[in-house]
Amino acid sequence: AEEGGREGARSSVTSSMSHRSMQRQFMLSWSRAVMSGPARSLANMRKLVLGLGSFLLAVCISGFVILDVYLLAQVSRQRLGFLSRTMNYLQNGLTCGLIMRDAFLLAPGDAAALAALWGQSNAQATAMDDTHVNNYLDPPSDRILNLFLDKSLSQRLPLPGPGNGTFIDTAVNFFDLVGEFVSDLQIATEISLAELQDPDYSVNPMSYQKRAIVYSLDNMWSIRASMNRFFHILLDDVITLQDMATSMSGGLLAANLLLLLSVAALILRSFRSVFPACQYAVVGGCLAHDLPLTVHAKLQRYYQAAERRMALMDDEAADKAAVEGEAVEALDEGARDAEPARAEIERTV
Repeated sequence: AEEGGREGARSSVTSSMSHRSMQRQFMLSWSRAVMSGPARSLANMRKLVLGLGSFLLAVCISGFVILDVYLLAQVSRQRLGFLSRTMNYLQNGLTCGLIMRDAFLLAPGDAAALAALWGQSNAQATAMDDTHVNNYLDPPSDRILNLFLDKSLSQRLPLPGPGNGTFIDTAVNFFDLVGEFVSDLQIATEISLAELQDPDYSVNPMSYQKRAIVYSLDNMWSIRASMNRFFHILLDDVITLQDMATSMSGGLLAANLLLLLSVAALILRSFRSVFPACQYAVVGGCLAHDLPLTVHAKLQRYYQAAERRMALMDDEAADKAAVEGEAVEALDEGARDAEPARAEIERTV
């Protein structure tokens, strides 16, 4: 009998465990579908936020590379370096013209003063020639290069011929005009004071040095006009670079704000659609409310019994009192059951 009782206890425990395993497997089979929709929404929102954040990072990095590496480090440095190099471009030519005027005003026979003036003029002409050649070899833009090669300018040349000769106007590009002007400024420094102060400017009897002075004086205003055009194009390129940098910065700022607003709108929209559906307490409460009353009663009894067992396990005194209470209750019940039999015996006796 005792072995049969043990076998029954084992079978009841085994059946109870198998029943719990079945319940657990059953719950696990559909538990993931309870909040599958909100979980997918959260996963999609996370992917969108990460995607927009990555795109925002890529836009910022590309904008930084374009602004810092290309515009600021290369283009702007080249333009500003070119502008700094050509700062005294026109001033050197005008200074040579002023020196030539001072040479005309010298007293006759003052050869030492003339040599000093021509030394200054030669230094200014050499500096202008170096700047001119460097600008042609390293132009900052195609517009500057086109100005150097475009024959849209005019120069006045002394031309020997019948009578006293004449002066003609010919088309020339900027490179040849300034180059010829600088060359004539250097050649003019070889003229003597007596020839310089000679008032006869007929073309045929003029020396090569005097023709250089005539060319320099006649084309001074053409040089000035072409220089103004050169600097206008150069400043135009600098302003274009500034506008490009400003537009790039504005575009990057607008793109960043748009992406940030998109992320914020996505998160705010999720507050109304995704997050409320992810409240586990609400889902659990709705599940409990949807169960039938018989299941509610079974759940209540189950958890109450579990609480009592836990209390008995945690409190030895309560366990002992419960055992004693059960013994007393059994004795009282036995006494109550024996009371009718005792009364019947007394009546019989």
